[in-house]
Amino acid sequence: MARLRTVVYGLLMLFVTAGSIQADVFHTTLDHGLTVLIEENHANPIVSVQVFVRTGSIYEQEFLGSGLSHFFEHIISGGTTSNRTEEESRAILETIGNNTNAYTTVDHTAYYIHTTSQHWPTALNLLADWMLNSQITEKEFLREKGVVQRELEQGLDNPLRQLFQLTRETRFKVHPARYPVIGYKTLVQQVSRDDLLTYYRRMYTPNNMILVVVGDVDTQDALDRIRLAFSSGERRSLPALSLPQEPPQVSMRTAVKEMEISQAHMNLAFRTVPLTHPDLYPLDVLSYILSRGESSRLVKRLKHDQQLVYRIRSGSFTPHYAPGSLSVWATLEPEQVEAAKAEILDELYRLRDDLVSPAELLRAKKQKIAEHVFGRQSVQERARHLGIDMLSTHDPNFGDTYVAHIQQVTAESIREVARRYLHEDALSLTIVRPKPKPSEREIATSPVETETHVMQKRVLPNGLTLLLERNPALPIVNVQAYLMGGVRVETPETNGLTRLMAHLLLKGTPYRSAHDIATAFDAMGGSIEANSGNNSFFVKAACLAEDLPKALDIFADVIMRPTFPQAEVDKTRHLMIAALRRQQDDWRAELRNLFHATHFSTSPYRLRPAGRAAALAQLKRVDVAAFHQRYAVPNNMVLAIVGDIDTKRTVALVERAFTGFQPRDITFPNIAADPPPTHTRREVKRTRKQVAAIQVGFAGTTIDNVKDRYAMLILDAVMSGIGFPGGWLHTELRGQQLVYEVHAFNWLGLEPGYFAVMAATQPQQAQRVVDLILKNVDKAKAGDIDDAELERAKQLAVISTQINEQTNDQRASAAALDELYGLGIAFRTQEAEQLAKVTKADVQRVARAYLNHPTIVITTPTP
Repeated sequence: MARLRTVVYGLLMLFVTAGSIQADVFHTTLDHGLTVLIEENHANPIVSVQVFVRTGSIYEQEFLGSGLSHFFEHIISGGTTSNRTEEESRAILETIGNNTNAYTTVDHTAYYIHTTSQHWPTALNLLADWMLNSQITEKEFLREKGVVQRELEQGLDNPLRQLFQLTRETRFKVHPARYPVIGYKTLVQQVSRDDLLTYYRRMYTPNNMILVVVGDVDTQDALDRIRLAFSSGERRSLPALSLPQEPPQVSMRTAVKEMEISQAHMNLAFRTVPLTHPDLYPLDVLSYILSRGESSRLVKRLKHDQQLVYRIRSGSFTPHYAPGSLSVWATLEPEQVEAAKAEILDELYRLRDDLVSPAELLRAKKQKIAEHVFGRQSVQERARHLGIDMLSTHDPNFGDTYVAHIQQVTAESIREVARRYLHEDALSLTIVRPKPKPSEREIATSPVETETHVMQKRVLPNGLTLLLERNPALPIVNVQAYLMGGVRVETPETNGLTRLMAHLLLKGTPYRSAHDIATAFDAMGGSIEANSGNNSFFVKAACLAEDLPKALDIFADVIMRPTFPQAEVDKTRHLMIAALRRQQDDWRAELRNLFHATHFSTSPYRLRPAGRAAALAQLKRVDVAAFHQRYAVPNNMVLAIVGDIDTKRTVALVERAFTGFQPRDITFPNIAADPPPTHTRREVKRTRKQVAAIQVGFAGTTIDNVKDRYAMLILDAVMSGIGFPGGWLHTELRGQQLVYEVHAFNWLGLEPGYFAVMAATQPQQAQRVVDLILKNVDKAKAGDIDDAELERAKQLAVISTQINEQTNDQRASAAALDELYGLGIAFRTQEAEQLAKVTKADVQRVARAYLNHPTIVITTPTP
C-alpha cells in the first residue's frame, strides 16, 4: 500500500515525554507462523481485533489486474465457513455490535471487528474462522461478483479515485502497482470460483498473517485465546514472489482524462524513495511545510493569495515495495490548470535554492507530534498503525525509529532532497478534467469537578453554558462551541448565510489577521475550524494541553470579535459557490439535495446548509455582520472542553478569554412545519453518472422525541445494521446482487426529520430496488421481527453508541449538542438503559406511525 507517512507519526520525543503516551506492545510469533501484536488500553471498555494478510493487488501473480484480493475480501468477510453459515455469522455479529468491515490495498488485505471488551473473544473467533475455514459457496461467489462489478462501476464516477489510478498507471510502467486494486472490469468478469479457491489456499495461511488486538484486554489471557482460536491453522509454503523493479524515469510523463464533472483535479508526483531509504524523513517534513495548515506555503500562495485552487494538499508516499513519490494535488477550475501548475512548480523549486526557516521547521515537527498523539485516542486507529508498521517494516515499534530520525531533519537536509528529487525528469503530471459541456436539453432534469470522564456543567454570569470533562489519558484538549443557527434561521434568499458567517469567523479580528490565526494553530500543531449545519453553527479547536491558554484566547477572539474583511467575504463566497458546483460530481450529495427539495415543502430543511449559489451571490458583508450580531451571543452558546485539563483552572481561562462577551435578547423565527404527507411523492433526475442512486424516505420525528427516536434506531438496526452492512435490506438486496450499498438511517432535526433508505444500483434495477425497499418497510409495519432479531438490534445500537464516544472530539460534540438542543448532558449516559427498554411493539408502532406516503427520489443516467 502506498503509504503517506506524513499522516502517521508525530515528533513525540521532541516535545512530549515518551512515557506520557507510550504503551507496551507485546509481539510474538506462534508456531505456525501467525504474527501476534497485543496492546492493553483500559481507557474505555472497547477492543479492536484486526487481521492483516500480506496479499494485495501486487501479489496476485497470474491473476494480476483481476482484483482477486479485493474480490476475495468481499466473500471471506462474514461469509460461510466450515463451522458457520453466512447467516449465523451475521447473527453473531449483530449481537456484538456489527462494527466490522474489511479493505484491500496494493500490498495487504485487512479485516476488523471493533466491539466491547465483553464481546471481544467472540470477535476473535469470528475472524479466525473466516481466515482459516472459508468455503466460498457458489451462491456467495455469484452474489459478490455482482457487487464487485457494481462497486467498480461506481468508482468510475469518482474523479479523485480516477485521478490517483491515472497517476499509478503513469508512474509505474512495469511494477504491478500500476494495476487498480479493484481490477479491470473484463478481467473481474472472468474470475471463477476455482480461481478464488486457488488464491485462498495459496495466500491465506497463518504464516502470511498479522493479528493485532488493542484495547481493554489482559495480554496473557488474550494470547491464550488467540492460540486457541487459530489452533487449526497450518503453516504452508508461500510462493516466492519477486516483484519487477520499476526502471528509472528519464523524462516528464503526462496523462489527461476527461469525465462528466464540473471542476478539474491535478496531481504532480515526483519520483522519490521507498520506505527504508533515509531520505524518507526530510521528504516527510518537506511535505508538511508545503501544505500542512492554512498558513503553509502552497495553501497560502495558491488558495488564499492567488485564488487559483479550491483545495491543495501535498504528501510524501513511501511504500515498502517500490519507489515512492512527493505529490501535490489540487482541485481547481479547468482554465486555471496551467497557471496553478506553474505556481506549484515555482514554490517547489524554491526549496532547491533556499533553506526553510527555523519557524517552518519547528512548526512541521510540532504538527507531527499533535497528529501522532491525537491518532492514539481510539483503539481502532492504534491497531491499524501497529499492523501496518509490522507489515511494512517487520517492526511494530517502527514509530520510535521514525521519530528519532525526524529529530535529525535539518533545513539543509530538506534542501538536499529537494535538489535530488524535485526536477522535471522525475515528474508525472496527471489531470482529470471536465468533458465539454453538453447542451441544456441533454441534461434537463425533471459544578466543576476533577473526576475523570464525567461531564460537568456550569452556567457563567453572561449566560454561556460551559461543559467540562477531564480526560488525562493523552496530553490533548478539544474545545468546541455550538450555537443555534443553521438553515432554521435562514430563508431561500439568505440560504448559506450561516455557513458564510461561520467560515469568516476565522478570517480576521481586530488583533489577528486570517494568516495570524492559521499560523498560530499550525505552530501549535493544533487545528481550528468553523462550520454550520441544519440547526446550529460551531467553532472547534484541538491542541496539546500545554497550549490551551493560547488556543482559548484565539478561540474566544474569533467568536467575539470577527471583522469580516470585505476581501475575505468575496474570497470565501467564491469558494463556497465553487464547492456547490463540486457537489454535482458527488452522487450522494446530488441525491441528498434532490431528496430534501422534494420531501420538504415549508420546513427550513428544504434549504441546504451549504447554501445556494444565487443566494450566496447576493449576500453582503453587512448581512454577515448582522447575523453574527444577532446569534453569536453567550446566552445562545454551549462551550464544551474535553481533555487533559485542570477543571478549576480551565474555568478561569474561559472567564478571562470571554471577558466582555455580553448577552443580548435573542429571538428565533417562527418555523412553519410541513403538513403530514397525504400521498407518495416521486422525483427522477437525469444524471450523467453511471450509478443509479435511490432514496426512499418517510416523515420522521424530532431530536427531543426520545421514545420514538430510540425505537427508530432499533428499526434502523433491524433493517440495515446502523451504518455497517447488515439487516434485512443488506440480506435481500445484496443477496440478489441488486445494489452496491444500501443503508437505512433516521435523520433527526429540531423540526421533524425523516426516516430513509438509500441505495446505489444499476439503472435498469432502480424500480426493483424501490419495490424491495417498500416490501421491507411493510414487513416492519407488520411487526415481522422475531425476539432474537430484536435483541441483536438492541445490542448493536448500544455498542455502536459506545464506539462512537471514544475520542475527546466525539464526546465534546455530543455533549454540547445535547445541551444546546435541550436534552441535557446526562442524555448519553442513559442511552443503553433506554435502548434496552425498546420492545417489538415500540418498533412496530413507530413503523406504522411514520412509514407512510413515501418520498421516492432517483438520480439515474437513463429515464
